[in-house]
Amino acid sequence: MELLKKKGFNLIKIQTHWATDEVVEGHYDFSEYDYLVEKAQQLDMYVYIGLTCSRPHPGFIGKFPDCRMVAATVCRSSMTTP
Repeated sequence: MELLKKKGFNLIKIQTHWATDEVVEGHYDFSEYDYLVEKAQQLDMYVYIGLTCSRPHPGFIGKFPDCRMVAATVCRSSMTTP
């Protein structure tokens, strides 16, 4: 991270998955990123945490079995391909 700061960057991105950070419904745990966030703070850098939602926690799928990702090529209003 020090190298990024020396090269002029002021932002780091942490990409994670919904299923990784919400193993149990309603309980989010981002503690594994604490070290990176603290290090960025020491270097006066910002942190962006990107949460990928394509993999929800297992309980979500059980609770909402019809839930699915919709491709960008699908017309959302009619749920048919254009």
